Amino acid sequence: MDDNNFRMKKMVIFLMLLCIQISASVCHAQVNDWKNYLSKAWVRNIVVDGDKLYLGTDGGLAIYDKNTGRCQFLDRTNGLADNNIVGLAHHNGKWWIGGQYTGMSIYDENSFQNWQFPFALQSCFAFDDALDKVYIGAIHDIYILKDNYYTVYTPDPKADIHYYPAIQSLVLDKNGTLWFGGFTFGFLSSNGNTTLLNCGASEVNNIIIDDKDNKWLATNRGLIKYDGTSFTSYNTSGGQLSSNNVNGLAFDTNRNLWMGNWNVLVKYDGKQFSSYPLPSNYSNDWICDIAPDGNDVWVATRFHGLLRFYDGTFEQTELEKNILTQNRMHEVSTVDEKGNVCFASNDYLAQYTEKGEWKHLFPNAKDYYPAINAAAYDKRGRLWVAPNNSDTILAVIENADTTVFKRDNTPFQTGQLKQLEFDSKNHLWVGASNGLYKYDGVQWSQYNSSNSPMPGDMITSLAFDKSDRLWVGIADLGVCSFDGHNWVCHDTINSPIPYNYVDCIAVDSHNRVWMNSRYSRNGTPVMGKDYGGGLVCYDGTNWKIYNQYNSNIGGNSIVDIAIDKHDALWMAVSDIGLVRFDGENQWDAYTIYNSGLANPWPIQVQIDVKRDMIWLSYEASGGISSAKMNQGTGVEGIFVTPNGAKAIYTIEGRKVKAMTPGQIYIMRDENGKTTKVLAR
Repeated sequence: MDDNNFRMKKMVIFLMLLCIQISASVCHAQVNDWKNYLSKAWVRNIVVDGDKLYLGTDGGLAIYDKNTGRCQFLDRTNGLADNNIVGLAHHNGKWWIGGQYTGMSIYDENSFQNWQFPFALQSCFAFDDALDKVYIGAIHDIYILKDNYYTVYTPDPKADIHYYPAIQSLVLDKNGTLWFGGFTFGFLSSNGNTTLLNCGASEVNNIIIDDKDNKWLATNRGLIKYDGTSFTSYNTSGGQLSSNNVNGLAFDTNRNLWMGNWNVLVKYDGKQFSSYPLPSNYSNDWICDIAPDGNDVWVATRFHGLLRFYDGTFEQTELEKNILTQNRMHEVSTVDEKGNVCFASNDYLAQYTEKGEWKHLFPNAKDYYPAINAAAYDKRGRLWVAPNNSDTILAVIENADTTVFKRDNTPFQTGQLKQLEFDSKNHLWVGASNGLYKYDGVQWSQYNSSNSPMPGDMITSLAFDKSDRLWVGIADLGVCSFDGHNWVCHDTINSPIPYNYVDCIAVDSHNRVWMNSRYSRNGTPVMGKDYGGGLVCYDGTNWKIYNQYNSNIGGNSIVDIAIDKHDALWMAVSDIGLVRFDGENQWDAYTIYNSGLANPWPIQVQIDVKRDMIWLSYEASGGISSAKMNQGTGVEGIFVTPNGAKAIYTIEGRKVKAMTPGQIYIMRDENGKTTKVLAR
């Protein structure tokens, strides 16, 4: 057996839900009662189990009862490893659930067992009961799980990991041969030999085996049959399909082969192809998976959730009244003192009202993305919104009335509005891509690099301090303050600021100015905990920098900052999650291992003073999360320092000398005992 193809990495995977007894310092809960608000519009997987459908969605696991029409939803707040489900299988009474980012779950209808592997995207499974093995397809590799150990099998060691080569389909034939498809196609025989086959496609999305041992492949070059000797293609060139993108394959009880052909459902009876296009208003959608079920065919779609195909017609199955239509949010949010919270997505501004209801404001017009560029509440409680379109530059909502500012009647003939902020007199200040603007209710004033000491015109952040001094972040040029007459500018040359890209600023009750300092390339901030300069504090005289090397912040890439009524900072830290800092010496990290965060990449943080809640939104398909704050009782998670540890390993099995706060580790003591811990 080739050692390069089959790397025997024996790593004990400790189940995330395992209860452990350790002697450690504990963190009393600052937040609990987590909730994830997620769209289920993207259904990737369907498995029929009697009267129920199990659906892998972009917003967790949905269990739909065909008889009652009711749906149960399970996400990370219930114990699921990852809300972004890309793989789903049922075997021997257990559900195998693959996540896109943060791990895999095994669900037995009562609890979750969560696993992590070196590479993400656990999208497919195959089960070998004779050898008691489970094959798990992921990026680059196939993991072979047996008795809480796994080995790593690499079908193509030459594959460049930078291109995210994924294994998207696995199936065992009657001889125990493992067939795999994705960025490559081939098989692993029972004697350990690998054979790669050129099927003529660069993506194999699905593999299914018929009763004659033919392998049917859903690919980006159409439907392909392999009979063990040669390939036969069915595609647009042959006139059988309307598109060469085939996704999802399944046989019904009559041995008809069903497939998704972009936005067309196709049946092949062995002689001819029959096509059933999705409804005309679904023309921008595509089929992700299919599941024949008696006289029905269930269809998973990208934008319209679950469809039922019966007697030649499609019917949308409502899983829930969607709070969101998609889970990718943008760096726009605001909250008022009444508890109205707003977050922007590609499609609209999602508002959670003071009455606890969701509303969709300013739906996207003419495919401008994102739908909203900026939003803020003024001192009177009016909501100001900068829609992303070529006509309306600003809109103001007060109760049932909306006032709009047309681009032609404002100074914004060009440029985009990026930031909205109000001073103590309720005058509007706008940070745009071409400078700073003030609106006093009657007229506009403009400040830019031509008529002021501002070093540049791309505004990235705005905040007023307690002296009504405006702090302005300017892309890659540092931060300036303006008191209405005088400007003072700080950058990496004349101050200790590590990097010049500052796109979030917050001020506490002591008038200390807190800001991030991000590393950027070509004007775009780089995400990742090791990129950036950490947290910067300026008290008017002295500067102080907090980073992952001199504090317990956990990461250097801070994306957003909010300050609560106790002057504690709540920060979105890339690759870590939510980090709380009391401003003096106490740090608390809320991660995917000890909280209900949707993922480790929040991009917006808002404090809801009325409800005493914290709200977050996420870019990487995390939707919106909320949690109760300042509960002060109970234990949210177990944190340890490495004292007494003989050896420390990452969850992937890599030995390290020190722990990063908020990350999970395996500690081995001098007696050989291992314990899973969360570092503080």
